[in-house]
Amino acid sequence: MMHLKNGDPEPFVDPTRYTLFAFRFCPFCVRVKLILSFHKIDYDLIQVSLNDKPDWLMKYSPLGKVPLLINQGDKLLESDLIMRFVDELHGEKTSLMSICGVEKFQNAAELAKKFFSPGYSILYGVTFSELDVVKFREACSELDNSINSKYFAGDQLSLADLILFPMIDYFEIILGIIHHINYDQIYEMKINDKLYNEAKTWSNLLNYLITMRQESFVSDIRISTNITAKFIASKRSGLSNPDIQRHPLRNFKQIVKMLRLALLQMFVGADKTANIKRASELISRAVSEHSPHLVCLPECFTSPIGAKYFGPYAETVPNGPSCQMLSDAAKSHKIWLVGGSIPERGPDGKLYNCCATYNPDGELVGLYRKLHLFDIDIPGQFTFKESASLSSGKETFSFEIPLKNAENKISVIRVGIGICYDIRFPELSLLYANQLGCQLLLFPAAFNPKTGSLHWELLGRARALDTQCYVGMCSPACNLELDYISHAESLITSPWGIVIAKGGKEEEIITADLDFSELKCVRESIPIGRQRRLDIYTTPKLVKKQS
Repeated sequence: MMHLKNGDPEPFVDPTRYTLFAFRFCPFCVRVKLILSFHKIDYDLIQVSLNDKPDWLMKYSPLGKVPLLINQGDKLLESDLIMRFVDELHGEKTSLMSICGVEKFQNAAELAKKFFSPGYSILYGVTFSELDVVKFREACSELDNSINSKYFAGDQLSLADLILFPMIDYFEIILGIIHHINYDQIYEMKINDKLYNEAKTWSNLLNYLITMRQESFVSDIRISTNITAKFIASKRSGLSNPDIQRHPLRNFKQIVKMLRLALLQMFVGADKTANIKRASELISRAVSEHSPHLVCLPECFTSPIGAKYFGPYAETVPNGPSCQMLSDAAKSHKIWLVGGSIPERGPDGKLYNCCATYNPDGELVGLYRKLHLFDIDIPGQFTFKESASLSSGKETFSFEIPLKNAENKISVIRVGIGICYDIRFPELSLLYANQLGCQLLLFPAAFNPKTGSLHWELLGRARALDTQCYVGMCSPACNLELDYISHAESLITSPWGIVIAKGGKEEEIITADLDFSELKCVRESIPIGRQRRLDIYTTPKLVKKQS
């Protein structure tokens, strides 16, 4: 998969394969992706920028329109025509049109239009009229009355569902905007109290959305509601989309078939300057000895751990010496670099446990501030109160790394970041995997010997099993001279929950080659992703308490 804008080179279009030109968040393009996914058709996906279309796109589509499907030189435009063409050509055994018939298909298309016409004004208009809201609610009611079975045309999936679903998949976002809900609070089927009284009136519509989202061919290509809400919020604010501000694929040699991860289990002392120098040297050594694509440092790699240290060791991000070293190292070695964590003095004057990530050009990709602060008291054994000096973060952070799969096609993997105590909260890891589409979770962490011996490996394996992702936990080495002694034993866990690489107590580099095709095998063998009962977990009306 590519995401190209004007100025990016024209991609090669293989005449022996399907090639789909699309906008990432376009529901008309999703229709085409769904029919290709359902019929298990292998194709090349070229996603182009909506606001900065490449000039060469006009060679394929004179008006720059998408979706555009190219098949052996033939060019097909308009989502409904493409869907019918693909279904007729590949539906010898399972023709979706034959299940619903043309009349039901056209009925579904008309209802989709009624829903999305006012919905589009609400989604993308800086302001929207009350008439738009009225028409949207009328469309929801008409849809609710029209869906009297599991699928639109009965008990079997049909082509009517593929033309209808991509439009009404915006249900929560549109309703959230009407009720002034912030985008970061909008997730699929998580209807909060403010929306529930209205949403519950359309129970058939809600159940239909749940059914469609659980279809494996849908979940394979669907973008989560929260990411779509983030995109729409940025468009409404006149900003570029933060989710697709990827750095251009300027050097295709950097895109790999298998990602090599290196965890740097670094010996951290009391001298900040010496720690920064040691981290730089360890990064250089890792690159020289192992040639990793992604490198991760441990939690608090510049300072000892403890409330009394965070303030004196804190620095501004990204202007402090630690971040300057990280940027220089990422750029000079052409690696993706997750900078463990450092004590940050934020713009508000508060202290945070902060992780900064850099791309191979030395550019800051983003920051993550630890969400869950480590406040525990094990009587007679161990007490620690991180909140005595640190403040908690407010946002998740994930980023994408481009790579090539076994068929030599460009795709991306998404990496989610947490810090130490965050790994104990499965909700965060599940959000990264299920809502944000992460395939790798990285946790710079420093467990103490007591909790580490009990829970360190257990938690890494548990989060890998929960999410069916790779999980990396990067710890400082054990330094007996510090007040807070780290458990160490950095590890990498496969999506099967198997530890595939693990360190000891001393300073070392832990590496593993991560094959992301393994995720598909795991998720098809044990399909918990599509078996989750979101209708029970997140719909208040179905949660019953025993008397």
